[in-house]
Amino acid sequence: MTTKFSLAAATLSVASLAAASTQSAAQNFTSVEGTVVEYYDVDGKSPKDLREQMNTLGPLSLDKTERFDAFAAYRYAWQLRQRSDNSCEARIKLDSKVTFPRLVDRTKLKKKALAQWDAYLAALERHEIGHLALTYGAFKELQTALEAGPCDTASERGRAVLKSLSARHIAFDEETDHGASTGARFP
Repeated sequence: MTTKFSLAAATLSVASLAAASTQSAAQNFTSVEGTVVEYYDVDGKSPKDLREQMNTLGPLSLDKTERFDAFAAYRYAWQLRQRSDNSCEARIKLDSKVTFPRLVDRTKLKKKALAQWDAYLAALERHEIGHLALTYGAFKELQTALEAGPCDTASERGRAVLKSLSARHIAFDEETDHGASTGARFP
C-alpha cells in the first residue's frame, strides 16, 4: 500500500482519536492516513467464551511467541538522496496496522457482559491509540536523524531511532500492563 504521508495530518488524526471513543475502531483508526484496521472474529455466550477465543485467535507478537487481544504494528521505510551540498534528503513512508477483536453477535451476551465488553473495547482502543501516537510521534525525530549527516550513515542513524521507538513501545506496555491498568482487561 503506497501512502502519501502528512505528519501534520497524521498527528492531528492521532490526537483526535483519543476523543472519539464512541465510534468503532475502523471509524477511529482509518482517519489516520496509512493505517489499516483488521479484525479477528470472536463469538460466544459468556465473557469466558470470548476470552478463550481471544487467547487462541488474537494477533501474535512480532517474534510470534505471544498472543495479544489487539496489536498495533508499523513499518517505516525511507529513501535517501545525496544533495549537491553533500547533505542527505530523506523521504519517509510509514504504514501501520491495528488488529482488534470483533464481537460477531452482540445479542448472545447478557446486558452486563455486553457493557463490560464495550468498556473493555474502548479501553483497548485507547491503548492502541497510545502506540500509534508513539509511532507517529517519532516521524520528525526519524526525519531529523536521517538528514543529520551524510547519506552513507543515514540508515544507521535511522535504525537507532527505530530501536529507541521500540524501547518506548515496550516501556508503554510495561507501564500499562498492555493496557490492563487502564481498563483494557476482559473479563
